[in-house]
Amino acid sequence: MLFSMWHSFINAQKWRWLGLMILVFISMAWVIYHIAYGIIIQEAQNTARQQAELGRDTLQRVSQEHQPLLFAISIDKETIHHLRGTSPTLLNVKLKSLNDRAGLEAIYVMDRHGLTVAASNYADALTYLGNNYSFRPYFKEAIMLLG
Repeated sequence: MLFSMWHSFINAQKWRWLGLMILVFISMAWVIYHIAYGIIIQEAQNTARQQAELGRDTLQRVSQEHQPLLFAISIDKETIHHLRGTSPTLLNVKLKSLNDRAGLEAIYVMDRHGLTVAASNYADALTYLGNNYSFRPYFKEAIMLLG
């Protein structure tokens, strides 16, 4: 009888210990999962931040490289003459020629309202010609500088 009670007590304790061990294991797995998840998210954010900074730096460098060209176009008498004319066709051709040599995606000229009046990609299916870009930050900044 005593042996039977002792055996029942040991069996009950064994199941309690097993349950406790399973609970500890699940708790540790949950904690490790959340720590690992936080580390992975932090690494992804750091990588995205580095890529964004690299993209920003590259964009600024490319923009600064072509600033003299864009300034030259803005004060070019022939460009101004073509803009004052009724047909910007010759200016489109000139911008295409300049763009072919500069290797940019496109060069385009907008009026004070943001309407693209001439573009190097005038002959392409997806041309900037005729589109209004007054909503873009660079246009707003340029208009503010013009006063």
